Amino acid sequence: MSIATITNGLSFRSFRVWQRNCDVYLRLWRSEAVWPLVEPVVSLLALGVGLGGLIDLGSDQRYIEFIAFLRSIRCGRP
Repeated sequence: MSIATITNGLSFRSFRVWQRNCDVYLRLWRSEAVWPLVEPVVSLLALGVGLGGLIDLGSDQRYIEFIAFLRSIRCGRP
């Protein structure tokens, strides 16, 4: 399969936009990859430590465990 076959339906301008986006991503991938890994930890700490002191669940379960359980359900992990 040649490059002419792949780009047959694409204009040169759309290829340049794709190339620019690819170049930007390759330049910034380290900073783009950090936040999705850090965000769940930050939100669990903020909700568990900050809000957890104010919430009474009425059982032995701590609020941070409750939030982690809800987050796992939302992400599709039991």
